[in-house]
Amino acid sequence: MVKNDQGLSKKQTLKYRYLTKEDGKELLLAYMLDLCIMLSPMMIWNIIMLAVLGSLLSIAGIFIADIFVGVFMVFTLFILNAKIMKKTKGCTYGMYHFGFRIIHKDGKMATSKMCWKREVFGTSIPFVILMIFTNIFGLIVYWAINMLVVCIDKHHRSIIDFFTKTCVVKMEEVEDELQVVEETKEEIVEKLNTIDLRVHSNFSAQGIYNVEELFQMAVRKGIKTLSITDFNSAKANAVALRMSELYHLQYIPGIELSAQYRNHKIRVLAYFIDYKNELFTTIENTSLLNEKKASVERIRRFEYYLQMQIPTEQLLRNNRYQRITGKMIAHHVLSREEYVHCSILQEYRNMSLDKAIDGLVKRYFVKGRPCYVEVECPPLQDILDVVSLSNGVAILADAAYLLDEKEILEEILDCGIEGIEVFQSSYTRSMMASLLQIAQRKKLFITCGSNFYGEQKNIDLGLCRCPKDAESLVKLFIDTRKD
Repeated sequence: MVKNDQGLSKKQTLKYRYLTKEDGKELLLAYMLDLCIMLSPMMIWNIIMLAVLGSLLSIAGIFIADIFVGVFMVFTLFILNAKIMKKTKGCTYGMYHFGFRIIHKDGKMATSKMCWKREVFGTSIPFVILMIFTNIFGLIVYWAINMLVVCIDKHHRSIIDFFTKTCVVKMEEVEDELQVVEETKEEIVEKLNTIDLRVHSNFSAQGIYNVEELFQMAVRKGIKTLSITDFNSAKANAVALRMSELYHLQYIPGIELSAQYRNHKIRVLAYFIDYKNELFTTIENTSLLNEKKASVERIRRFEYYLQMQIPTEQLLRNNRYQRITGKMIAHHVLSREEYVHCSILQEYRNMSLDKAIDGLVKRYFVKGRPCYVEVECPPLQDILDVVSLSNGVAILADAAYLLDEKEILEEILDCGIEGIEVFQSSYTRSMMASLLQIAQRKKLFITCGSNFYGEQKNIDLGLCRCPKDAESLVKLFIDTRKD
């Protein structure tokens, strides 16, 4: 299976594949080339020995040669490879010459440091130990066992690969024509981006991490530019700007706003905002009131079918976001004794709690069902006016889900939207390709975002699916506005 190392591109790009038996010859040659480099100090020792035997040097030259060769051998085994790997981005010279690379078990390219550790613990240290205690015999046995493991394993991993959780792969240059296909997680190697402009903290209803925890994660994952865009809340920005100085990470103040256009509920990302503007406090308070209103109505409708009351105020009392979802209602009535005799719940009593909650939600609370209640949103134009008054830039989020309604999408973009979130964790390649064409045609800014709330839905911080060579388009938006 061929996997992409660069993402979307219309030019020649590198892809990798797992090794096959046909790669055995080149793999052996690569290993022999590395072995020649590793044992090159021994050649110097042999030259000195010949000089001694030819009476060109005294016998004392052998002792000097031993010291020199020992020091040079340590340099070759432990330092030279590190230098080579730094230049080749994680390859020994032999691997680089024959087009091999090292990947981690998660499909990402191994770092130079990881490859160096693999080489040291898999080759250098065993070589030194076996040569000291068993001479060349032990070394030959080790190499033979290693080659046997490589031949047997389906991905042709060596012994050390099982400990470092790595694998050797073959790199190939192929023409990527930006194929319009659906890709599963197994069919694409996701790479984290250095820019993530759609992240949620615990100021969002479903957010798990606080602001500092997000910055700590961002630093660990190599993210250089971050924006926390909490849902209808700008509170995180004050803390985030302080954290950006502490963690030396570029931060862009942001917020995610809900809006209504005709019968479509859409999301607008606003960047470079004056987060202290009172308009955002008004939006947050209005959003909380609308959430509470929808929650109360949701409960009221379900009480009609339940034929019992639900303690609405009790559920709202410690609810920071005034949001009682259908799932929360279902959990409440299915896990408490007072509702045990309700007739509409009887069919769920013999199920596991999770399955019962899921069934109740699908029957009563999803869109089109009797207890579904839509949360009120401000008109799109009002939201765009707020963004403009706060000196922000309005970017259309989740635009991919309007691609089937091109006329509506065009109308929304013509209302004053300045950019599109082209790259996002949940998009397919065909969606991103279509949005990129629209953004370029209409000369709109291009952004990327993971829409990270936590680890749910297998979305990682920095997983924006933006190709590395396309990050420059996002940087153009950042640099243009920054200047």
